[in-house]
Amino acid sequence: MKLKIRGKVFLSMLLGILFFVVSWISGSWFSLAGGILIILGLALTISYFYSSGIRKLEISLEKVGKTVLNTEKEMKKNMDVEDLSKTFEVLLNQVQDKEKTLSKQESEMETMLQALSEAVVAVDQNLRILVFNKMAETFTGLTSKAITGKPLDEVILVYGGDERIILSNYIHKPEELATIHREKGLQIRSQAGKIYHVSILIAAVSFSASENNGYILTIYDETNQRALEEMKLDFVSMAAHELRTPLTVIRGYAELLNSEIGDKLSPEHQEHLHRLTYNASNLGTLIDNLLNVSRIERGSYKIDPMPLDMVSLARNVVTDMLDQANSKGQKLTFMEPMEKLPPVMADRIRVNQVLTNLVTNAITYTPVGESITVSVYRKDSFLEISVKDTGIGIPTEAIPKLFTKFFRVSSVLEQGSKGTGLGLFISKSIIAMHGGEINVESEVGKGSNFHFTIPIATTVATDQAIPYQAMKSGRGITLNPERIAHLYSN
Repeated sequence: MKLKIRGKVFLSMLLGILFFVVSWISGSWFSLAGGILIILGLALTISYFYSSGIRKLEISLEKVGKTVLNTEKEMKKNMDVEDLSKTFEVLLNQVQDKEKTLSKQESEMETMLQALSEAVVAVDQNLRILVFNKMAETFTGLTSKAITGKPLDEVILVYGGDERIILSNYIHKPEELATIHREKGLQIRSQAGKIYHVSILIAAVSFSASENNGYILTIYDETNQRALEEMKLDFVSMAAHELRTPLTVIRGYAELLNSEIGDKLSPEHQEHLHRLTYNASNLGTLIDNLLNVSRIERGSYKIDPMPLDMVSLARNVVTDMLDQANSKGQKLTFMEPMEKLPPVMADRIRVNQVLTNLVTNAITYTPVGESITVSVYRKDSFLEISVKDTGIGIPTEAIPKLFTKFFRVSSVLEQGSKGTGLGLFISKSIIAMHGGEINVESEVGKGSNFHFTIPIATTVATDQAIPYQAMKSGRGITLNPERIAHLYSN
């Protein structure tokens, strides 16, 4: 951008006339000509620097318009000082309009942030608090103004059960925090001592691909949901306990009839008595499962680990269930390990429950003529127990939900089966209490392989392991878990 030509000519003529008059008055034409040349040189030099400065200013204004104001409008060419002044005024008005728009957007965002039903806490790279909305103030009992800039762990007190959870230790490991939430539950305790049951999601914030600018914690209030869960557990527990009384009477009289006059009954009446016993046993199993689920979720479900010969337990479970498998024409086998395996630290009754459940499921979902194999082998510091069948398999999409409560596979698996969907949930909980894992690999039409691990009792000699004793029942009457536990405690 340069000064207009008329401005330069006018300036040069004015200076030239001035020096011409001075030289004429002095009477020296030579001096007059030299003065004119000098003045013209000065005028051109001044014009050059002046135009150069204005050009740089124009470039800067055009850059501001494109980068800050997001406008593609071209600047007017060949502007003089007056034009430059008008351009400044236009840009100033645009900046003010932009500032008003940004201020309005910021106010709207702040209003929405404060209106959220979830607590939102933003921290910088050093985990110092930047943003703290009203719900976060409710959870902690502290004001945003009082805690801005303070370390995250000083402000938000999180507990998993009775253990203090240091959030900064999990800022890069949110999946471990989610595991604690599933197993123990997370709580926030306010300054007033009020307890909120919560879940916490952590997300990193990056404004560029190579830079981490901080983290956002979203805290969801699950207090009311937890209260509803408690009410549901109370109802289930109460109903199950109330059902036990009449069921005990039914099962008792069924046992009495079976032992006293069972041989004297006609085949038809024996079948009726068998159905009564079978369905009473199923109802007892359902009640026990409901109570076990209630205890698991309350944290009152306990195990009593002791050295246990896992090979003997697995062998005897297979022996006990051979008749059931043979009745369906299936081949149920136990694969003897190639080496002598050490004992595990396990609750005999609970692990037997898990293995029995897996074998029962395999028998239920394996067609006639197919095979089921139970095996035990060492895997690092664990023993792994496998129940593999050549049955109908499980759809891939159903496997992630297979160990959740009341889940039923919506497919051919449900045909002829009236289970509650609690067995695998209870089994997973039992194995987790032992410090092991339970998993499954399956393919539709080719079968399934359920396997779980139990830690080896490394400090106890093999010959000190308590051998498994087969649990027998009289004349087809199934003993309930409480009576079995009582028998084994004596």
